[in-house]
Amino acid sequence: MSERSLSIIIPCYNEAENLPEVLPGIMAFCRERQWSLIVVDDGSTDGSGALLEQMTARAPNVKIVRNKINRGYGGAIKHGIESADTYWVATVDADGQHRMEDVVRLKALAEERDADMVVGSRQGQRDATRYRQCGKWLIRTFARSFLKIPIHDLNSGMKLYRRDLAMRYLPTTPDNMSYSDIIVLLFFCNRNLVLEEPITIQPRRGGVSTISTRTAMDTVWEITNMILLFAPLKFFLPPALASMVLGVLWSLRCLVVNSTLSTGASFLILFGVLLLLLGMITEQLARLRRNM
Repeated sequence: MSERSLSIIIPCYNEAENLPEVLPGIMAFCRERQWSLIVVDDGSTDGSGALLEQMTARAPNVKIVRNKINRGYGGAIKHGIESADTYWVATVDADGQHRMEDVVRLKALAEERDADMVVGSRQGQRDATRYRQCGKWLIRTFARSFLKIPIHDLNSGMKLYRRDLAMRYLPTTPDNMSYSDIIVLLFFCNRNLVLEEPITIQPRRGGVSTISTRTAMDTVWEITNMILLFAPLKFFLPPALASMVLGVLWSLRCLVVNSTLSTGASFLILFGVLLLLLGMITEQLARLRRNM
């Protein structure tokens, strides 16, 4: 394969309803462009594994890899990346929502701008539910507030990026759905060039999405871990300063009104100082860990 070749990675968990409609078109598209196609059967229990074997039996450019048990969305993609041997890898969902023509545009932009990652952005397209829209807004706001991420659609399922860099970051990424967000943060925070390109999302062919409230909570938790790894002082500094300022103002009021010092005000000041010290120590530990 050429140095700039591409592997399409499709995580698959209980997608037997979608595969007969979605997979043949993707296989043909990859065959025309001499791309590799890696489908990861993530411990499916609905017969997806047998169906994949049947559909890809005579397709030399298709590789089926399996997780014995369900590892999760991120775990499936990580297994696919480890099984690839190309310069680029791109992730595409198995539910038929992504257009392969968009992968061509992502790859062209990456090669034109010498980017390390291109995220397929769904900005401006309506979410399936208001609930999911609010969840995406929360995750995006949280990430931008602390890490200044310029990417709008962090959790897009379609991304294209360099495999060698992804392999370096995989040990830090989670196995659950929050992988989509965290891999972008890792590329960006390690000063790789991350771009965004609009894509078109089609209606889901069948089945039910596994995204839930738990997914959003897991993602916020993982982003918090990323903040503590790359910018811990930004996490601790605001509450530390707020606590100290509030404590000083409370002390001044007590001195003016009652000519006494307040125990509560003293506690707030001490708490703020301790938070600030904790943030400084965490910042040093984070720098050591990043250098390692």
